[in-house]
Amino acid sequence: MGMGEVHSFRHEAMNTWFEILIRDADEHYARQAAAEAFREIDRLETVLSKFREGSDIDILNKRAAGEPVRVSAECWDCLLHAMDLEILTRGVFSIAFASFMDLERFGGKLPVGSWMEMDPEYCTVRFRYPDIEVDLGGIGKGHALDLVVNMLTDWEIAGVLIHSGTSTVVAKGDDGVGRGWPVTIGADKDPWEIRLEDRSLSGSGLFVRGSHILNLDTQTALNTSRRAWAMAGIGAHSDALSTSFMMMSPPEVDRLC
Repeated sequence: MGMGEVHSFRHEAMNTWFEILIRDADEHYARQAAAEAFREIDRLETVLSKFREGSDIDILNKRAAGEPVRVSAECWDCLLHAMDLEILTRGVFSIAFASFMDLERFGGKLPVGSWMEMDPEYCTVRFRYPDIEVDLGGIGKGHALDLVVNMLTDWEIAGVLIHSGTSTVVAKGDDGVGRGWPVTIGADKDPWEIRLEDRSLSGSGLFVRGSHILNLDTQTALNTSRRAWAMAGIGAHSDALSTSFMMMSPPEVDRLC
């Protein structure tokens, strides 16, 4: 299709703005691809958001403590990623963080990786403790971006960059100017540009949303001016890791990486 131009499109979903940059010679074709991508994001919100009545997460929070609940493939994969990250970070990251702020009912110890049963044969999920609630807020947007980028692979587009607000960006291919896509991170007074290609990058901080990160180790809301970034092969991983890094020391981050 040649080098192509970069076309930009925006869409509001999941309580944030999604922007997609598509490199393709045909603007009409790029617009069609972006529209399909945004339709997929809207659909995924109805599956993954705990705030949507009837979503997989809404049903899990209402029923999974009492019985196995069948979930969609998209939700199943996101839960697998979440449990992998919980085990990798030794409980620093968890989609059940709010429930774990009361450790007395778990014997005073975090049940890392053991509070949820997943049956791959029937694609069902069950919580081993009552009153567990899960929230994919720390990983769901990154996972949604991964699914959208995978979907656009069939469109044979030269390059795609998609991000959800300022939290996670996933890049495929390049912008036609250099290797990868230019992405700027860091403080406004000292920005740092990197070229992102076939990778994801996520950032976390408290400047925009305030103290929304719960530290399970101290059982308090995190209060810090630091920021953290994580790069990974997929958006689900970088999304979760950037949040985890906010609560870890540099040596702990090095060991985890």
